[in-house]
Amino acid sequence: MVFILLIANVAVFLAMAASTGTFEWSPRTLVQWGGNLGMLSLHGQWWRLITANFLHAGFQHILGNMVLLLIAGRMVHARIGDLAFLGVFLVTGVAAEVLSALGHPDVVGIGASGAIAGIMGVAVVLAQSDRCPEIDRRWLVQTLAINALYSLAPSVDWLAHLGGFLAGLACGVALLFIPGALTESGSSGPGEGPAGPTADTRSRSAR
Repeated sequence: MVFILLIANVAVFLAMAASTGTFEWSPRTLVQWGGNLGMLSLHGQWWRLITANFLHAGFQHILGNMVLLLIAGRMVHARIGDLAFLGVFLVTGVAAEVLSALGHPDVVGIGASGAIAGIMGVAVVLAQSDRCPEIDRRWLVQTLAINALYSLAPSVDWLAHLGGFLAGLACGVALLFIPGALTESGSSGPGEGPAGPTADTRSRSAR
């Protein structure tokens, strides 16, 4: 499921590039492709709360997000499986978009990092539960700290990151109490060193 979501994100990115002939898009184009604009998303066009998670503003944006999706996603997916992982991605992604739309109703929000922040939230709960010893807590803390600081950058939608992360915490707690939701064993955690500061960035384009 991690690779399916990664391929879906890359496919949309390449489709936009092929359609427009560029790798940089205006807010109008992002809205046409399903970007999250609060005045639309919260007033009938709810599907934008989903589609915005598969749009990215440029090569660096999608590269950073896909790297962290691959690392953190495989770590969490190993314990919760395909269906639950897809559910976490969509639920936390929508939560991220809702908070972003409420806080910035006239700004186009795009990017998978809200959902990825949700995956990180699930990882935090699993790591603290002592039921997933393979999760590298040091890596987790370092990555969260770096991306929390980077979320304060002017072009980064910190509300989306916050919404996704809080929803991820809630999903993680729910998974702990659902019988059979966690597998008996998981794969090893990520390698040494935290993810770079672009790993959980989320582009915000002025309308």
